[in-house]
Amino acid sequence: MLHHAFFYLRQTRSRQTLARQAGFPAIKTLEDYDFATGAPRQRQQELAGMAFLQRKEK
Repeated sequence: MLHHAFFYLRQTRSRQTLARQAGFPAIKTLEDYDFATGAPRQRQQELAGMAFLQRKEK
């Protein structure tokens, strides 16, 4: 169990460091996104499913 906790903590810190180095103004997640002003609902669901990664699309 301790190994998993250490791995998760290390992974989280790594993501934070990389985001900071990239200079992103803020970290946003799907939970933070205002869907009322964004893309159509069907497009949002398609993107959230991340199938575009398997199709190797940008």
